[in-house]
Amino acid sequence: MMITVVLAPALLLTGCGSNKDIVLSPDARTGSGGPDGRGAAARDLAVSPLTGELVPKEALARRPLAVMIENSPAARPQSGLDKADLVYEMLAEGAITRFMAVFLQGDAAILGPVRSARPYFITRALDYDAIYAYVGGSEAAKQMVRTERVAALDEFGVGRRAYWRIKGRSA
Repeated sequence: MMITVVLAPALLLTGCGSNKDIVLSPDARTGSGGPDGRGAAARDLAVSPLTGELVPKEALARRPLAVMIENSPAARPQSGLDKADLVYEMLAEGAITRFMAVFLQGDAAILGPVRSARPYFITRALDYDAIYAYVGGSEAAKQMVRTERVAALDEFGVGRRAYWRIKGRSA
């Protein structure tokens, strides 16, 4: 399954986390100094909670999106993984790994192939208060989505508005 980021406007409306202002050293400041001793440009920057980089505050004004991505050789090349701010790779079953790509500043027009939810990935997504996108999942994962009130975008819930299958690609 693939997911399109037509969901980006919805993500912008779902809330945002708090980001602490940072104080830059005098030689790192740009712009004119204000009453607080910081330049105008410095007041418009914050530290990304995913990358640790200084970014414009408006780039952090939405919730992260965490998407489950397949990692089997047949699923390669993946779409959109290179646009993620952070990527986790964890064992899914046996020696098979999956990725969870987390997006905050980055955007990708197409993401996938999207795979199933697992509790340990959900735990990581909750660490960032992320909206969690996946296709199906283990019974334990489905239960966790319900009990933990995970902001979830399951293909079986949002359907073809966001997910579709590409013929010839591994699922």
